[in-house]
Amino acid sequence: GLPPARLRELNAIFMRSLHAIAAAIILSSAAAVVRAEDVYRNFRQMTLGHDTPKEYTIIVKDRLSSVTVIAPHGGEIERGTEDIARALAGTDWNLYAFIAQFPKGHRPLHVTAANFDDPIAVSLSSSAVLGVSVHRRKDPGAVICIGGSNTELRETLARELTSSGFECEEPCLRLQGKSPDNIVNLPKAGGVQMELSLQIGDELASGGEKLSAFTKAVRSAVARILSGASAQPTPSGVPATTR
Repeated sequence: GLPPARLRELNAIFMRSLHAIAAAIILSSAAAVVRAEDVYRNFRQMTLGHDTPKEYTIIVKDRLSSVTVIAPHGGEIERGTEDIARALAGTDWNLYAFIAQFPKGHRPLHVTAANFDDPIAVSLSSSAVLGVSVHRRKDPGAVICIGGSNTELRETLARELTSSGFECEEPCLRLQGKSPDNIVNLPKAGGVQMELSLQIGDELASGGEKLSAFTKAVRSAVARILSGASAQPTPSGVPATTR
């Protein structure tokens, strides 16, 4: 038989191989989950298989503003986010809203924010100083989960919303939205991504006093950050239109 030292060496090699195989399986499974999340890898790939305006519409308002509000999953993907984004944008902030026309819960048109590379959205976001995006998540309750790359704006927004009676999670632990490729983080000073849980999403989408209070708090937080920002918006070249 083999000497004990050689047996221990072979056993160690065998165990390392098992660990490597297990890690590969875990990584492969994780990748499969990510791929299952979205049907398409990016916006362009999604548009190749779907027609506008029958299946989706896009609202674009380029107001040469320092702020761009984005609802990349509006309509039947994350219902009501486009209306909340419209309220936030008002008549002075830039607005981009993707509105899916499919039946409720139909996810094929969902392209995750880090892969949402519609050239018009990219241009409108990149031209601004700050970005604000609106999403919904399936979690119960009335929590606004605040992510995004601009830490100062995240913290300021959480304070403003909390003082207005809203419950916040900041930073957003599960949906952090910090990727530099996230459509909301393309502005010069980055942005914030708001994930609305079920109850608060429904309440805000219904309009009324709660949406007014929410809008006021968000705009107040953004104004505070802009007052100390030196960067200026640049023309995006995007026409203020609907397509």
